[in-house]
Amino acid sequence: MDGAGMINLAGTEDTEAAICELKEAEIEWRKVDQYGECRVSVVGDLSGWSLRRAWTHWVAEAFGHGGIRPESAALRSFDDKWGREARAYGFAGGEGLAVLRGPVRVFHIDTAGALAAWSGFIRRQPAFRKTAAYGSVGRGSAT
Repeated sequence: MDGAGMINLAGTEDTEAAICELKEAEIEWRKVDQYGECRVSVVGDLSGWSLRRAWTHWVAEAFGHGGIRPESAALRSFDDKWGREARAYGFAGGEGLAVLRGPVRVFHIDTAGALAAWSGFIRRQPAFRKTAAYGSVGRGSAT
């Protein structure tokens, strides 16, 4: 586990810092209108998941699919190691899989290490493989 939390970007409009975090985790990004508490202008896209920056974490939400079944062995294994830093259902304390039911469609990701681990976890899941290569990361695009 990483342990070091994300920097607080609330109100900073620091899009470049958010882009750096996505690049380090090998997550594709694109420019958008400013949004949320950070007022950044970038979102991440990874195999059917959209990531938006919140004040001290990333919020990953499933789109175009039903998320991950909570009984998935791969998810359980990921959660055992990273669950307190990449919180299934966005559940405080990382205990979401033990308490909640239904597909996991949201993660709140609190550290750079967890963001990179989550990115690798999603890319390894056959149901979420969208592209063969990680080639467009860092280029971004304007919307």
